[in-house]
Amino acid sequence: MSAFDWSTNAGLNAIADKAMPVPDGVSARVYASLVRGLMAGVAQFIADTSGALVSVGLSDLYAVNTFSGLKPRPGTMIAFWAHRTNEAEPSLMVDGYGPVAFLAADGGELAPGAVVQGQLQMVAWDEAVSPEKPAWRKINPAATDLQVMNAQTAMEALAALLPKEAPDGAGKLWYNNGMFQVTTGAQS
Repeated sequence: MSAFDWSTNAGLNAIADKAMPVPDGVSARVYASLVRGLMAGVAQFIADTSGALVSVGLSDLYAVNTFSGLKPRPGTMIAFWAHRTNEAEPSLMVDGYGPVAFLAADGGELAPGAVVQGQLQMVAWDEAVSPEKPAWRKINPAATDLQVMNAQTAMEALAALLPKEAPDGAGKLWYNNGMFQVTTGAQS
């Protein structure tokens, strides 16, 4: 289980991750281990999305094993270093899922040489926009842009996207005075 299995609805996370069961009224005796489990989940997510992974594979198959052991879902993103340059249309297998198409950001095929050995590949699972034939799409910045996104940059980007006032409903993420917050109930 990993952060990729957590729900955006806080109420569903009580049992979303078997490694960190967090039902209401959890005992103070297990609280410290729950916090350590949360820290490990966040560390796995950071490793999976910030360039700690390296692909393996033969021909134009890129295989990646994540720290979190994920099954792709809409919005899943990982970053890995390519072990070789592609010579034909590449495919990507993540944690044994696949292989599936490894596409350009626009959904088109990647040309030979588009995946470069030693270059960071940032990819997102595109099932939300292409449910009939999901694939991994490159989201890399241009060569002149920042090639590695660190955790602080990711958090700043997330903070910029989130609402600054509590949205209605429970389990909604928002940003308040330098802190990420989750709503606990209906807002007025």
